[in-house]
Amino acid sequence: MVRRVVAAFVLLFACEARPPASSVSAPAAQTSPADAEAELAERIRKVVVAERTRLRACYEQALAKAPSLAGRVTLVLEVGQNGMASHVFEAHREGLGEDEVKCFARVLKSVRFHDGAASAVKIQVPLSFAPDPGS
Repeated sequence: MVRRVVAAFVLLFACEARPPASSVSAPAAQTSPADAEAELAERIRKVVVAERTRLRACYEQALAKAPSLAGRVTLVLEVGQNGMASHVFEAHREGLGEDEVKCFARVLKSVRFHDGAASAVKIQVPLSFAPDPGS
């Protein structure tokens, strides 16, 4: 069975600062399905943010040919129980070309989104790109 998790974030090329996690761990509690989905969405967000350099490289290849290129795409990933994206589909695209989208898909298919402890999921990943303002 494939669950659908919507990762509600847009990959920008700056990360928000987060306070360090407390070194004192809370007692283990049972996790509700909603908490598990939120935790999985956060894990996925972290993986996508960690891959921002490779995703940006896909965009910058096209930017070299078209200096004003900007756009966004929403990709749908089917992540299997092994934590890898088995399929990447384009749900919506504005301004970006097919080559960029294929490159984003290759990057996302090459990374592990969870350690195999989670079930298979479908994830929406919105990406947005624009030239650096000083370029």
